[in-house]
Amino acid sequence: MSTVGDMLAKIQQNKTDVKPIRPIVEAPIQAIDDWGISKRTCTLYGYRSTDKNHYADFKDKDGQTVAQHVRRLEPKGFSWVGERPKPMQLFGQNLGNQGNLIICEGEKDCLCVRELLTVRESQTWVVVSIPDGVTSAVQSIKPHLSWVLGFESVRILFDTDKPGVTNAQKVAELIGPKARIVTGLGEYKDAADAWLAGDKATLKLAIVQAKKHRPDGVVAAVDLMEQVLHPKIHRGHDFPWKGWNDCTEGLKPGEVHMIAGGTGIGKSLFSRSIGLRLCMTGVRVAYLGFEESTSCTYERMISECMGQAMYRRPEEWRVEHQQEIRDAAKTFAQNLFLIDKFGSIDFDVFFANVRHYVLSEQCSVVILDHFSIIADGIDLRADQRRAIDQAIKKLKELAMELNFTFIVVCHIARNNSGSTPAEEGGEPHIGLLKGSSSLGQIPDYIWMLQRNPNDKEKNNLTHCWLKKNRIKGEVGMKCMLEYNINTCQFTETREGVGAI
Repeated sequence: MSTVGDMLAKIQQNKTDVKPIRPIVEAPIQAIDDWGISKRTCTLYGYRSTDKNHYADFKDKDGQTVAQHVRRLEPKGFSWVGERPKPMQLFGQNLGNQGNLIICEGEKDCLCVRELLTVRESQTWVVVSIPDGVTSAVQSIKPHLSWVLGFESVRILFDTDKPGVTNAQKVAELIGPKARIVTGLGEYKDAADAWLAGDKATLKLAIVQAKKHRPDGVVAAVDLMEQVLHPKIHRGHDFPWKGWNDCTEGLKPGEVHMIAGGTGIGKSLFSRSIGLRLCMTGVRVAYLGFEESTSCTYERMISECMGQAMYRRPEEWRVEHQQEIRDAAKTFAQNLFLIDKFGSIDFDVFFANVRHYVLSEQCSVVILDHFSIIADGIDLRADQRRAIDQAIKKLKELAMELNFTFIVVCHIARNNSGSTPAEEGGEPHIGLLKGSSSLGQIPDYIWMLQRNPNDKEKNNLTHCWLKKNRIKGEVGMKCMLEYNINTCQFTETREGVGAI
């Protein structure tokens, strides 16, 4: 039977069996004179050094060193020793959990910033760094977010290069209102550069004046005054018709114009005419007509330019009048870009093509004839309505991102309400747009075409209704266009035009 004395003796024996916490690589802790880092700071962080390597101790939640980040001095490089835990703590995370926090990109920056602090400041500031590259900063910080949010404020001090700036913003968005981004390092790449240059004042001021992060899309109205006083765009490229220009002030970058109507109403005819007239005024246009061949589009435009139906003429006539045809083409062809694809096209491929037309060919207007081609290219396993929502939104986002104008041709559904269908001269309305309500919500302008092919006297007269006008709000029937099948051209009239 054990006595009390035996138990005490066993406890004492257990204490002597406990091994002290030791570093994985037993390099000495000493001052790093080349960096101006004292032994006191290196001891605080467990930063060890030899003539060849530096070793940064990374600890677990119990304060035990479990891994070391190795900085090889010659040739320069980094590696790890030990077993890295998941999640891994930040370098220096064991040094406090309240006051103010500074998160640096690397251990060197961390030591330099800590050395910058006075004894009094060091009592209210904790300085740490992320364990891996800056692109993994969010992933490194996320597991310790509750610890980070325990501080009164958080400074993010990453490198001033593009990866550093981009990921500092991402970390700030993760942390929220407590985050401040250090941006005032001037010519210095990072905190260590400023410290080694002896410019303590710049480094200290940059930390003190760190700016509160404002997420993308948040804009203070007072910052917009110069844009309001000095707008970049007063008026866009003109449509061929006065009635369309009066209420839109032209085709401006970043806008989406939709042209809709029933089957056979003449939507392609209108969109081709718009593209032709823009090209003739020097505007570079991408006309993406997926329901006709490129040669068909080209000869229809030449016909309108010549004022006669060349596209209906036989080869003999074309050869005889080839100089007239060539002269007509010269007035616009250098500004026109087409696409040699028929039928549906993959969703992502289409957007890649548009980027090419805008960025590589400098097209400032892109005409899509028609939107259902994009819808047909959507994976049949997807929710069609949601996919169409996404498609029209991406069209708008792309127009705004690349600063060009999108003209989108769109079908409308047959009217089942008992009123006259649009294909037979009935007035179209936005509710008939096929596929999704977003088709009526996203575009800046929606033009709807009304024509009655059964009217023997006016079967080539199209009423042009502006059903949506995000900019001016003015809607209604804005003009009538009569198409001459012999000249292949429109004549505009405003007789009977009035707002609704």
